[in-house]
Amino acid sequence: MLNLCSLHAEELDIKFNAKKSCLFKVGRNFAENISNLQLGGSTVEWSDQIKYLGVRIITGKCFKLDSSCTVRKFYAATNAIYSRTKHVQELPRLHLFESFTLPILTYGCDGLIAPHSYLNKLNVCWNNVYRKIFGMNKWETVKCVQMFCERLDFIRIFET
Repeated sequence: MLNLCSLHAEELDIKFNAKKSCLFKVGRNFAENISNLQLGGSTVEWSDQIKYLGVRIITGKCFKLDSSCTVRKFYAATNAIYSRTKHVQELPRLHLFESFTLPILTYGCDGLIAPHSYLNKLNVCWNNVYRKIFGMNKWETVKCVQMFCERLDFIRIFET
């Protein structure tokens, strides 16, 4: 099949780059060793994870997303904004977070059917923004603050 695709691509003056491509396994036989495939005379390597629209997908028995990279980028952006806005009032500061850090969490979510556990991790990150801005403890709920500010939690933002 790859040879057929390569032949038709040559007819259309398209060249596949095997170094920018990878093979990925998901399913009950994901641990089996499978030989590398050839694409246009070059070898396509197997990978344990791929990145699609900024979301990392990990090989395994089932479809699994890795949120660590997204969470790390989110907290880096959040800390940068927070450290430079110490004397800004709460609502303008919240608007800055919504404008610059919320897109980090939502990027790529429309292209995937994300499991509830993945969305919960991102929801925790977004709730921590409210806790930091309004000086709340980790065990306190932010639902009343979100309602007072006429805002939605991350899962509701994702669903709309």
